[in-house]
Amino acid sequence: MKKTSRLPFLHLDMMMLPKNSRSAIFNDELVLSDNLNNGLNGLEQQGPSLLNYPIKMTFNFIILCVKGRVDIQLNLKRYTLQDNDILCALKGDIGEYYGISNGDESTQVVLIAYADEYFPSNDVVGIQQLFRENSCFTLQSCQKSEIMTIYQLMKSSIEDKVYPNYEKGALAGYMQALIYRVCTFNASWMETRVEYASKSDRKQNIFNDFIKLVRANYTKERGIRFYADQLCLTPKYFSNIIFRTSGRYAGEWINDYVILEAKALLKTQKYTVSQISDMLNFANPSFFGQYFKRNVGCSPAEYQKIDTGSK
Repeated sequence: MKKTSRLPFLHLDMMMLPKNSRSAIFNDELVLSDNLNNGLNGLEQQGPSLLNYPIKMTFNFIILCVKGRVDIQLNLKRYTLQDNDILCALKGDIGEYYGISNGDESTQVVLIAYADEYFPSNDVVGIQQLFRENSCFTLQSCQKSEIMTIYQLMKSSIEDKVYPNYEKGALAGYMQALIYRVCTFNASWMETRVEYASKSDRKQNIFNDFIKLVRANYTKERGIRFYADQLCLTPKYFSNIIFRTSGRYAGEWINDYVILEAKALLKTQKYTVSQISDMLNFANPSFFGQYFKRNVGCSPAEYQKIDTGSK
């Protein structure tokens, strides 16, 4: 089958993010930007057009709606962020930005984009699981003020360059503190912490490595044996660890990534079912259709019609 040369998504690099005079950037691995004093001209009209197009994230980000309304879709779920709402997304997520609701020029947004290395290393699995399951929630006013204080400290650290040899260490410390505070402000955090505290570090590391492998290979590899072999484990032992660590089977994790990509590709209305089957490395469109229907409950063509509002 002939391969399509068109990219299924715009893969958004951190340096492609809209910026303005208030943006602060460190080493292409941390971007802080806001429109607190600039209204719509602060972010909405800067940089490349990212409106209404599925984007696969190559970095992690946190977006805080200080006031106003912002429409965003993350992994096919639509969010309307309002005053004090915060949204956390992970590298590999599929997002779509719809813009500021009703063109409200009073809307103020803070964006923090960061590389994986800024995650607190001892809690990566628990934090990422929390962000996947509870991406968006509302901060109390005092909590928003604390997040904004850390944000301003990070900006000052980048802009002042007083201690260049220690700048990255300071930023990493601030970023980890901010992530921890975001987690503790989320009501689901303690439940997640209790769950993960009961699991051994080795099992957490295996699960974390598995998720990294899935993110890198799910369009080509859907078999459990491949991932077990990559981790030098027997399929049975590997499957047991993944289930005991996450409460879900390894195949479910793999299927989730494949189906999410398939849904987003169908939503773009740019590709036929046959092309998408090819992009996701299925043997043929019929096999892809069976796989999709088994996991979603309808055929790819039926899903495409439902998703576009067609009757």
